[in-house]
Amino acid sequence: MRNAEEPARLYPSHPSIFPKVRTFLRQQATEAGLDSQAAHDLTLAVCEACANSLRHTLSPHIRLTWRSQPQAVEVLVEDDGIFRSRAAVFAAAGTNGAGLGIPLMVAMTDEFSIRQGTEQFPGTLVRLVKYRT
Repeated sequence: MRNAEEPARLYPSHPSIFPKVRTFLRQQATEAGLDSQAAHDLTLAVCEACANSLRHTLSPHIRLTWRSQPQAVEVLVEDDGIFRSRAAVFAAAGTNGAGLGIPLMVAMTDEFSIRQGTEQFPGTLVRLVKYRT
């Protein structure tokens, strides 16, 4: 359950959202006191999660929630989509450059997890955490 004080934004599922997403993330990172490298890494990872939502779901929107904690910041990326098998993603990796988003998100964050949306329970949630230095 989201706290009313946690900044959150709802964006339409369209490529035009990326400048607004980056602005939101930079603003929150500045307010949270993240150093520029940590802010850059987290922004890159969150934008990749958003791109995956655009690419792999038919969700009408993407919700970003920023949580500032004493030792870390956490960003939740949520949609109404269904997480498809990783096998298809990895099979495509050698043919068209797809399938690198999850390794990129893992590399750019300190904690990463996905709660997969299913046919019975749609809604994929990606959780990205960056520790404060």
